[in-house]
Amino acid sequence: MLRTHSIAVLLLLFLLLHLLPSPTAHSAPRVQVRGHTTMRLTALEQRGDSLVVTGELLDRELRTGVPYRTVTVTALAGSRTHRQQLRTDKWGRFRLTLPGYTRGTLTISGSFPGDKQYASEDLKPRPLDISRQALDLRLVMDHELPVTRSAH
Repeated sequence: MLRTHSIAVLLLLFLLLHLLPSPTAHSAPRVQVRGHTTMRLTALEQRGDSLVVTGELLDRELRTGVPYRTVTVTALAGSRTHRQQLRTDKWGRFRLTLPGYTRGTLTISGSFPGDKQYASEDLKPRPLDISRQALDLRLVMDHELPVTRSAH
């Protein structure tokens, strides 16, 4: 009787170990959360016969730069198209130099394809009039002006 009982217990243990699903097969579901980014232009500067476009890729929640990511920036002016993949620096900034762009309207767009940490983001096409130069005025005085006090 004891031997029959031992065989029954061993058979039950065998069934439990080999026929029931393993705990790893029913582990908790894995959820991957990716951050959101914002891609934006920060400056447009004429340097000789070239135009320099700078921008940044930011973590939307933290408002900090997303470093060392590949972004694609596209410049369209008339029939000319310039597309380039750029890498953000340690502050999340990128820079594109466009030789020969000095007049007319330029449309800039861009994209970040996303990765394991961040979801993809697009920079919507933005037309810019590059014929209009930014004006930087500085007041330089050769001598000091007398300061007078008005009596009111």
